[in-house]
Amino acid sequence: MLSTLDTWSWPFALLVVSILILLVPAVSSSAKVRYYSCYICYVFYVSLMGVLLAPYFLLKARDITNLLLAGKILKNLTKFIGIKWTVRNEQILSKDRGAVITANHQSILDVLGMFNIWELMGMCTAVAKKEILYVPPFGIVAWLAGLVYIDRRNPESAIQTLKHYSRLIHELKAKLWLFPEGTRNKTGQQLLPYKRGAFRMAIDAQAPIIPVVFSPYYFINGRNKTFDRGA
Repeated sequence: MLSTLDTWSWPFALLVVSILILLVPAVSSSAKVRYYSCYICYVFYVSLMGVLLAPYFLLKARDITNLLLAGKILKNLTKFIGIKWTVRNEQILSKDRGAVITANHQSILDVLGMFNIWELMGMCTAVAKKEILYVPPFGIVAWLAGLVYIDRRNPESAIQTLKHYSRLIHELKAKLWLFPEGTRNKTGQQLLPYKRGAFRMAIDAQAPIIPVVFSPYYFINGRNKTFDRGA
């Protein structure tokens, strides 16, 4: 039988590790250490919060209001890695209506940007490639939270999935977020060719398209391994 000390040692150790991981980006003076620790911090925090939220998501499996709760919690990570998000024309996103949102895709940090404006959008879910479903623990937790996965290798199946979930636009006045480039554009310059799914969905649902643009992440340089504070 475990003693009281043993029982509490694991949660305490996890708490200590969590604090240390979150503090490293804030206090490190080494550019490379900060670069790698910011990404480690991101992955660790999202995974940890996902595991903690999973039991709640199970109670409301596939309910997209789960993502609103996740956004409120996960957006706080930006305080630790030194990013400040500024939203322009937020009244367009906050309007109570269903819509298709299209956004450029530069980095996994785009997801942090989404978390920071999720409360503005209200009822919203995102469309992601099916491969993410198999990335533990994020994939299955995101599915429970209401994320929509599509099989990009099977265009017909992907279109049918999008048609099925387009009903949320009218039934819940929900917004569906897609990255039409289909993959990360690491240059931050000219957009990659857009896939047609987002636009076919908007046409089928007779819904407006709201473009969202992430400014280039000038404070991150993958070649030089630098991750400065930015806004």
